[in-house]
Amino acid sequence: MKASRTAAGRQATGASIVMTIVLALLAGAPTAAHGADVVLDPTLQITDAPLVFTPASRTGDFFASKTSALVLGPDVISNELANCPVGYRSSSRSLVIAPDGTVSSAAEWVRTPPGNYYGLNETAGEYIYLDGMAAVRWNEVTFQTGLNRFIVTCDPALRTMTDSFADSKYFLVTLDVNVAAKSWTVVANPVNEAKLTPSIAFTKTTANADGSVTLTSTVSAGAGVATDATGVVSISGNYSGLATPVSGEAAVSAGVATWRTPVLDADRTYTFTAGYTAKGDTKYTDSAVNATTTVTTVAGPTPPQNTAITVTIPASATGLKFTMTPGAVALNQAALDGTSYVATGSLGQVTVSDNRRARTAWTLSGNSTNFVNTADATQTIAATSLGWKPALVGATNAGTAGIEVIAGASGGLSASTPLAQAAAGVSTADTTINAGITLKAPADSAAGVYSATLTLTLI
Repeated sequence: MKASRTAAGRQATGASIVMTIVLALLAGAPTAAHGADVVLDPTLQITDAPLVFTPASRTGDFFASKTSALVLGPDVISNELANCPVGYRSSSRSLVIAPDGTVSSAAEWVRTPPGNYYGLNETAGEYIYLDGMAAVRWNEVTFQTGLNRFIVTCDPALRTMTDSFADSKYFLVTLDVNVAAKSWTVVANPVNEAKLTPSIAFTKTTANADGSVTLTSTVSAGAGVATDATGVVSISGNYSGLATPVSGEAAVSAGVATWRTPVLDADRTYTFTAGYTAKGDTKYTDSAVNATTTVTTVAGPTPPQNTAITVTIPASATGLKFTMTPGAVALNQAALDGTSYVATGSLGQVTVSDNRRARTAWTLSGNSTNFVNTADATQTIAATSLGWKPALVGATNAGTAGIEVIAGASGGLSASTPLAQAAAGVSTADTTINAGITLKAPADSAAGVYSATLTLTLI
């Protein structure tokens, strides 16, 4: 019975060649270019019964024409246990997906009903039996060494070889290919491992004195913490009447994510929600919002308090020196101005005296360290937030004042910047300079007393 059915299958396939080719040409000629259309949805794979390749492997050259095994496919591709499901019998294609995603047509035409043994007919018992040019001629296939996926599609609508197969059901056979050896072998299909959907839990919330909120969350999967998760926790906060919710994300490290909000509205109870966003995570998938917590912000954010600057005066060469008003530079209490806390003060008078016989050019420069909270060294304000505006004191000076440095712009006083300078050969010995000091600290700076060191250098 099997022998007679095989003969009938071959005869029926041959009889339908002309009609099938015409339909394929009307729909579009086969081609090897499918671009990035390489994603196979595991839920669309037909797993009731596998396709059978006869033979299951080939190696080397065949026939007098020296056709290689990579051009000569199996004699027969068959499946006598399952056909294309109802609703997916409009057409069928044989395609090969190479390891790098290149997609090639592996048959001479798109198969359409009513051709027998394409798996497309409603008649019971007519399953898949492909031979001849429907199975053997792989001359258009771009094989690559490694695991190549051979699929037979069951299309929900009439398709050409170049159309997408993203919504087609399919049979899958995995081929282990060695291009150099001109060989292919059927191997077991890789198991499609479903990604895990993690859950999020808020484990710590802190209403900070500056009006911000710090939220710590844990990412879990199954019975434990997902220490290998590589995505982010996406967080949103809101309260009734708030026009625009606050939102952000925090990278997950060892299963934990911590996010500090910007300064929020004072004395409000915010409801925060969180979910997991995979962002390329190969093990975990996005989760819906599954964590909720409420936090009440402080009644009134406390701005940074008085900020002191100490000054270091290095030793100077004989004949060229400078002196300045002793003591620390104290800035007034910072006040919120838009998006920054602003504090101002005065450097105090600095006098450069040049009593050298031959007066060469000199420059008095200054630069600052970062400001550090005296109660919590982890809280800092960058030196870029500090600026000054030099000005000469008095009418008779040998040098000129340096240019203004805007706080929070162009690096501030984080790099050495001239306070005053004089050219060579000046006739006057002394130059007296002062500078207005401005600090523009970010609005989310933690409250407290900060200190930095401003170093003046005369060369």
